[in-house]
Amino acid sequence: MTYILFQSIEQEGKLKCTLIPGDGVGPELVVAVQSVFKAADVPVEFEPYFLSEVNPTLSAPLDQVSNSIARNRVCLKV
Repeated sequence: MTYILFQSIEQEGKLKCTLIPGDGVGPELVVAVQSVFKAADVPVEFEPYFLSEVNPTLSAPLDQVSNSIARNRVCLKV
């Protein structure tokens, strides 16, 4: 799997990653993760989706999120 991810980065320049902040401290942690990745020059492009059990009416539809994960083949849930 690692080889496939690095091969994808080499071909396209950046790895696309589904990003789900979650509830609680998730949104603050996402900002920190993005700052660290940017400072470290990690070749990743985040595709964020809000998915929440606390606020289901504000959440992205589950099929959209699962399609993003299937398409990107990598997801970070904070």
